[in-house]
Amino acid sequence: FQRVTLVIDRPNVTLNCNNAVFNGLTTVARNKYGKAYTAQTAPTRYGVIVQSDESNNPRVSDVTLRNCQFLNYGDALIVQINLSKNTLLGLRNGSIQESAIQAIAPTRVNVLNSRIINSHIHGVFLNRYITNFHVSDTRILGSSNSAIYLGADTEHALIENSVFEGNGFSNYDEATLKRFPRRDEPSRREGIAIDASSNNQISNNTFRDNGDGGVYLYKNCWEHNENPLTAPHRYGSNSNHITGNDFSAEETAIWIAERADRDLADFTCGDPMIYQANSNKYYRDIAQNNIISNNKINHNKFGIRVQDNGTIISNNSFIGTKSGPDIWVYSRVRASINDPVKNTTVRDNTLSKPNNIRYENGAS
Repeated sequence: FQRVTLVIDRPNVTLNCNNAVFNGLTTVARNKYGKAYTAQTAPTRYGVIVQSDESNNPRVSDVTLRNCQFLNYGDALIVQINLSKNTLLGLRNGSIQESAIQAIAPTRVNVLNSRIINSHIHGVFLNRYITNFHVSDTRILGSSNSAIYLGADTEHALIENSVFEGNGFSNYDEATLKRFPRRDEPSRREGIAIDASSNNQISNNTFRDNGDGGVYLYKNCWEHNENPLTAPHRYGSNSNHITGNDFSAEETAIWIAERADRDLADFTCGDPMIYQANSNKYYRDIAQNNIISNNKINHNKFGIRVQDNGTIISNNSFIGTKSGPDIWVYSRVRASINDPVKNTTVRDNTLSKPNNIRYENGAS
């Protein structure tokens, strides 16, 4: 099926594709870097849209995509709730609670035994407030951005028994209709991005050769706050479980609070700035009380980086960590404001070489 978009806006829907291929282009191969698509040949923005609005009754829930193959879309799947201007303003000023929107947003959306290949943006984009999303036995390969993005105030996703490979190496400009390589490590993306999303479980997956890493947890700094309809990210990426996965050939396998020491001067942040050095601006990243256990972390440049509090790291095995420590607990910015990373628990791990754990900047 070429250049088709499916919209699911009601509960209790199962789509069994029987291994049919949905192609966002009219060709199998994406354009090479720098070669523009025409308006007629540009990738279809979405493969499947699962969505509701505030008036949906019954709530959109129990939607399953099974045995599907999505090739060359912008985002193969987006799950979202469409909100009125008044609701968006209420979320911004705090008169409406995020939990109230979670209670009516789509829930229990499942992707099972499927393939998502060469998306021009994300493989799967989970917009804000979505709960109980489930991916199992699925391969997501070659997405320009992250394979899966878990947006703010999403909760209780289960991502298991799946493969994430070769994502995060390119960018697609919807204005010029061109693809470009992400040439340096800060611009490349990870297999799974957990952005102000909590209580998720990432279990028994394979992460291999993604652009910047395997699983990154962070809270963005309320980007694009100049838009009056954007709401702050009030909560961090907390209480997530990353267990039983296999990471190899990554820049960093797992990074807790990935933006803690990152200059965000160009991000038009709405959060209060906590530290400035010349023109560089830094904001408080939040990713607390996460558990990383029983993972195999083999032949990555770095193993686990920790830049926020309360992380538990146990029973992981490290082999052949290439450039840095297996476990690295630090934050230069946090140390500069006399609030170093603390309460990290490290126990029963098998290291790639003796004592390959590093605490820096007063971290503990």
